[in-house]
Amino acid sequence: MAVDLPTPFSFTNIFKLHAVVAFVFLLPVLNGGLKGFIETITEGHLSQPDEWHMMVFGVDFVKNIMIFFQCLAGVRMREPEQRMLAATFMFMTAAALLNMFLFPAGDRMPPMGVGYTVIMTWLYGAAFAQKVDEGKKTK
Repeated sequence: MAVDLPTPFSFTNIFKLHAVVAFVFLLPVLNGGLKGFIETITEGHLSQPDEWHMMVFGVDFVKNIMIFFQCLAGVRMREPEQRMLAATFMFMTAAALLNMFLFPAGDRMPPMGVGYTVIMTWLYGAAFAQKVDEGKKTK
């Protein structure tokens, strides 16, 4: 009896991984609220944010919540819808990486941001690159 194991690069698996990553990005808020989130995301460079930074990072925090829930929804989608959602995430991560190169903050790239954008862009690209058997639904 043959067992049909899912490919590690399925959209479903990538969405599951991306949901975990998004959730991990939310955890710093448990240690100091939004200010704790900001201090972690900025690697300690911004420990006393002003109102403007609170607003901007608040939007970023809510974006991470949205990514988390979109990934959970993506796990339950059919493949055509998964491909569309994956394309938007791939664009988002690639564009964020490009933005870090065009507008660097300081003397080095933020390792957490670079790691996230490079890995997630590559994983979504790998999912798109795999061959899909006609008539077989992939998840």
